[in-house]
Amino acid sequence: MRRSAAGRRGFTIIEMNAVVAVLLLATAIVVPNLVMVRRSRERDDVMAKLARAPITALNTAQNSGDPVRMTVMEDALVVEQMPIDGEAQEVTRVSFADWFTLDSQQQDGGEIDQGEWEWWAYPDGRAAEASLTFVDGADVRTLTLTKEGRAYWLRGEPEEQGETEWTAGEIEVRE
Repeated sequence: MRRSAAGRRGFTIIEMNAVVAVLLLATAIVVPNLVMVRRSRERDDVMAKLARAPITALNTAQNSGDPVRMTVMEDALVVEQMPIDGEAQEVTRVSFADWFTLDSQQQDGGEIDQGEWEWWAYPDGRAAEASLTFVDGADVRTLTLTKEGRAYWLRGEPEEQGETEWTAGEIEVRE
């Protein structure tokens, strides 16, 4: 005896294909966004570690009584304690190779050659002034390090201080 069409259970092949197509479409939309969010979060984490490195250097210098140097070695920012009577001891290393390309290095207001950049933190709280410019695709960001040991990110290249600019607190006489 044959069953009638009304008594059948299950889905037709067309209904199954429609469900699979909707799921594939949803996956195609969601997965790239999830990957982009993850990459952005990891890149932001590296940026935060790079910005914390000067604070680590300054704290290490003040706690140990020895100067601390930050340098760029290959594709990493390296913080080293520099005892006067001993060898350099690595404190921390932040790799940026997977996220950024180092574009330029500035120290004391001028650009310097690759491999010569270094930033010093001293036990008395003093530090050098410098910056590093990183490129991530079309995005250019500059990590600026102040004499007080602070670090902050700027979008774009560092600005050259021209003759029309002056330090806050100074008086400029205009003719």
